[in-house]
Amino acid sequence: MASKMLCAWLGDTDVRASEGSAKDAPGPIGRALTARNFNQLLLLIDRPQLGPDYVKWVRKSWPSVTVLPRNCAVPPMDFEAIYHEASRAIDDAIAQGKSELQLTFHISPGTPVMGAVWVILAKSRFPAELIHSSQKFGVQTASVPFKMSVEFVADAVRMIDKRAERAIGKQPEAWITFDAIGCKGERMADSVEKARRVAPHRVPVLLQGESGVGKEVFAKAIHNEGLRRHKPFEALNCGAIPEKLIESELFGHVKGAFSDATADRKGAFARANGGTLLLDEIGELPPLQQVKLLRVLQEQEITPVGSSKPPIPVDVRIIAATNRQLSDDVRKGRFRGDLFYRLAVAVITIPPLRERGVDIEPLVDRELAEVYASLADGIKRTLSTGAREVLLRYSWPGNVRELMAVLTRACLWSTNQTLDENDIRSAIFGELNTPETASPSLSEIPPGFSLRDHLGEIARHHLETALAQTGRNKTAAAKLLGIKSHQALGKWLGRCGVVAG
Repeated sequence: MASKMLCAWLGDTDVRASEGSAKDAPGPIGRALTARNFNQLLLLIDRPQLGPDYVKWVRKSWPSVTVLPRNCAVPPMDFEAIYHEASRAIDDAIAQGKSELQLTFHISPGTPVMGAVWVILAKSRFPAELIHSSQKFGVQTASVPFKMSVEFVADAVRMIDKRAERAIGKQPEAWITFDAIGCKGERMADSVEKARRVAPHRVPVLLQGESGVGKEVFAKAIHNEGLRRHKPFEALNCGAIPEKLIESELFGHVKGAFSDATADRKGAFARANGGTLLLDEIGELPPLQQVKLLRVLQEQEITPVGSSKPPIPVDVRIIAATNRQLSDDVRKGRFRGDLFYRLAVAVITIPPLRERGVDIEPLVDRELAEVYASLADGIKRTLSTGAREVLLRYSWPGNVRELMAVLTRACLWSTNQTLDENDIRSAIFGELNTPETASPSLSEIPPGFSLRDHLGEIARHHLETALAQTGRNKTAAAKLLGIKSHQALGKWLGRCGVVAG
């Protein structure tokens, strides 16, 4: 005979019920144990300190039920961690069971993510009944639409598996999501939120930002969290292709189309068919190719170079990226206005690293971990306080790409496990001061130079930089600048005409 096992996360309402709260009694788990004839309770506990007392209460209240507590210290909204902990718990329960298990998953206790994972597991790896409960309606079977279970759930499971593969190094870039982008700062969080909202739709996206800010990372995240995530993702750098080969790279060619065309070749549109095409540095596309690209976007069909056959239909989502202000190029006649408005439906600007404030320090730590994990020596590196201050003060003209290169050089050249200030300084090419703050030498002082005005400019620059790095937190900015208090910082701000908020 099969043993009936209830699987549930320990929720706050359950804990309050065990502590004597009449309002919450007997709690979602207790309500299920009372209403259904379960032999076992697999209890997943994400806060171990709450487990012992609750387990004692259940054993006393339902003595016929065998309680199997399992501590699972997972973040309450970490989809990947919750999925794998729940999967392992059920695998172990099945392996240790002496008889066949009839599984029931309770989706009411715990966080919404925990409930969602139970749905996914019940419709994929472990066939199980899903239940939910409330004081008003009691215990009920949760009905999941068939279409959702075979389509959405399968996609969700594949997404989790992809994230897991990336986490253990099997796919270092292929499954980038928005979770991989640090965005505590207000400006970056706004950009990420816009990208999340546009990801499920087919509309074109235009990503704007300086070189090295992570436009391709954004593009991959939009693709991977959209409805085309299991279709191809192609990236083409329009600025790196000789002008005479651009059409071939975009639309393909047939054998004999030109002297080097020794075989038929698919272009980026054909390779990305059904998926997403990133057109990087779109502003570098020559005028003639702009016209042909516009026609493809309008007609949704391509003709390979040299082909005499009818056009080939294509279904491609376009994400364009540029480090230029295309609207200015349109006004100056360097970029076609009709193509710009076709591409610039959802426009997302990615801020430069120097303006990301509170994101910089955690980004440094994350990039450093990736660097030492990629090196052959496998030595874990840390940063001294001085090294960290140098990294936080630097203006990063090359943005995240430059940060990665600097940390890589520092790890390669230094023999120390803890990177110090000198290690970082020697790894940075050029001056640590930005052009705005660099002091002119005596031989370069121009006529009419004002030391007072120049010092004021330096002060304003550092005040703005400190506020940006700390998310406009005056106390933290004062500490970063070596100013005694936020009140003293306020005097500096007023004197230099800098607005804190």
